[in-house]
Amino acid sequence: MKEKLISILCILNCYCISYAQSNKDLNKLLDSAVLLIRNDKPILGKKILDKLNFEVHDKPIDSFKMALKDKTAFYYFLQGDYEKCVAKAYEASDMAKKLGYRKTYFDLKNNIGAILSKLDEFEKAKNIYKEILKESYIEEDSLGYVSTLTNLASSYSALKEIDSSNLVLDDALYLIKKINDKELEAYILKFIAKNDLESKKYENVISTVNTLENKFWDNLRLNHKDDAMYYRCKAYFNIGNFDLALADVKKVLALAEVQKRDPAILDALSLKAEILAAKNQFKKAFNIQKQVFALSDSLDLQSRKEKVLELERKYETEKKEKENAILKAESYNKDLTITQKNNLLLIIFVLAIVVITLMVLWQLKKFKSKNKQLKALIDKMERLQKELDIVRDNIAKDFHDDLGNKLARITTLSDYVIKNNKKKNKLEMLDAFEIIKQDADELYSGTRDFMFSLKSDNGSAEDVYAYLADFAEDFTSNFEIDLLLSCDIEKNINVPYYWNRQIILIFKEAITNAVKHAKATNLNLNFICKSDNIHIVFKDDGIGFNHSQMTSKNGLLNMTQRAKKINCNLKISSNKNGTEICFKGKIPNFEALKIA
Repeated sequence: MKEKLISILCILNCYCISYAQSNKDLNKLLDSAVLLIRNDKPILGKKILDKLNFEVHDKPIDSFKMALKDKTAFYYFLQGDYEKCVAKAYEASDMAKKLGYRKTYFDLKNNIGAILSKLDEFEKAKNIYKEILKESYIEEDSLGYVSTLTNLASSYSALKEIDSSNLVLDDALYLIKKINDKELEAYILKFIAKNDLESKKYENVISTVNTLENKFWDNLRLNHKDDAMYYRCKAYFNIGNFDLALADVKKVLALAEVQKRDPAILDALSLKAEILAAKNQFKKAFNIQKQVFALSDSLDLQSRKEKVLELERKYETEKKEKENAILKAESYNKDLTITQKNNLLLIIFVLAIVVITLMVLWQLKKFKSKNKQLKALIDKMERLQKELDIVRDNIAKDFHDDLGNKLARITTLSDYVIKNNKKKNKLEMLDAFEIIKQDADELYSGTRDFMFSLKSDNGSAEDVYAYLADFAEDFTSNFEIDLLLSCDIEKNINVPYYWNRQIILIFKEAITNAVKHAKATNLNLNFICKSDNIHIVFKDDGIGFNHSQMTSKNGLLNMTQRAKKINCNLKISSNKNGTEICFKGKIPNFEALKIA
C-alpha cells in the first residue's frame, strides 16, 4: 500500500514539474525520483528524471543540474548500463568543476574510476585516479586522498602491476597512520596481504594477516575479515602447513555463511577440498567437492536468471526511452510547424531577392565582358593600322631610295641619248647604253627582291634561305666558282617583311662583291635559325680588302646600316685569305620592332 502511494505521488509530481518555480521544488521532485529508483520502480523514476532534464536543459549550470546528472548516472548504474552511467557521471563532474565544488568533483571522478573498473577498463580507471591525485591536496580532504590512493593501487593490481600497487599502498599506509583511521588502515593492510599472495610472498601474507587479527580485527568489516582469512589460508596451503590452512578455511566458511556470500563460500569449499586431498583425506575431499559442484550449479542458475532479468530491465528502459523520445519529437514537430510556415515565406522572399541580384550582376558582368571585347577589338585595329602605316612608310622609302633613283637615272640617260645621238660618237653612246642596261638589270633584280619581300607567302625563314640560295646559284653559274650552301632551321618561323628585305640585300651585296671584286673561287653560305634567333655566315676565299685603303666604302656601309635598321649585328672581317660576314639577330614582336 505504501509503495502504491509513493508511485501515485511521484506520477502526480511529473505533471507538477512545469509549475515548479524554485530549486527547492525541483529538489523534492528529484528526491522522489531517487526514492522510486531505490524502491524497484525505476521506470517511473526515470520518467521524472527525463522531465526534469527537459525542464532544465537550456538553463545555466547550477547545483541542481549537477545533482540531476549525478542521479541519472545512479539510475543507469542500478540498471547495469555502465557506459551511459559513465557518460552522465562525466557530465556531472564537469559541472562540479565549473561550479567550484572540488570535493563533489573528486567524489564523482572516483565513482567514474570505480565504474570503469567494473567494465574492466582498468587503464582508464588508473588514469582517472592519477588525475584526481594531481589536482587534489591531502590537506583539503585527507581521507578522500588516501581512498584515491587505494583505488589507484587496486587498478595497478588488476593490471598485474603489483610492484606499482605496493608502492602506492606504502604511501597510503604512511598517510593513514598520521590520520589515525583504523578502519582504512586495516583495509590497506588487507590489500597488501592480497598483493603479497599474488607475488607468492607467503610469509609476508601470514605476518600481515596476523597483525590484522591481533590489532585491527574489530576495525575490519565482515567481508574483509573472510578475505584476509582466505589469503592466510592460501599462504599456509602453499607453504605446506595444511593443518593451519584447514583451521583458517573453517573460519572463512563460518564468516561467509554469516554474510551469505555464496561466491566466497564456493571458493572456500574448493580450497578446503584441495587441503583435504593434500592431507590424503580423499573421501572427505570428494564429499566437499560434490558440495562445490552443487553450489556452483546453483550459482550458475541464479547468475543466468539475474542476467535475464537485467536484460529485461534494459529492454524496458530502452523501450520507455524510445517512447519518450517519440513524444518529445512529436511535440517539437508541432512547435516547429508554425515557425516553418513563417520561415518558408521569408526564405522565398530572400531567394527572390538573391535571384534578382544575381541576374542584375550577371547582366552587368555580361555588359562589362562585351565592353572589354570591344575595347580589345579597337586596340587590335589600331595596332594593325599602326603596323600598316609602318609598312607603307618603309615601302615608299625603299621604292624612292632604290627603284625610284634607278628609274630616274634610266630616264635621264635615255633623254641624253635621244638628244645627243647625232652629236656623240659611237663609243660614248655605247657607254650610255651600258649604263642604261646595268640600271635596267639592277631595276629588274631590285623589283624582284621588292616583290618577294611583299608577298605574304614568302615570309618564312625557309623562304628567305631559298631566295638567297637561288640568287647565289644563278649569279655564280657563269663563273668558275664552287658554291657550298647549308642550312639548319629548327623552327620555320615567320620573318617580318622589312627583315627579309634587308637580309636579302645584305647578302646579295656580299655575294656580288665576292664574285666581282674579291676574285673568289669558293663561296660558303650557312643559314641557321633556332628559336627566334637567325645566324647567317657568308665566307669567300678571295683576295680580301684593307678597310683603311678602300677608296669607296658605300657598299660595306650600306650593309652595316641595313643591319642596324632591323636592330641586328653585322660583323665583317677580311684579310688576304678571304672575307667573312656574320649576321646575328633576334626576331622581336612587331610592336617592339623600331625601324630607323
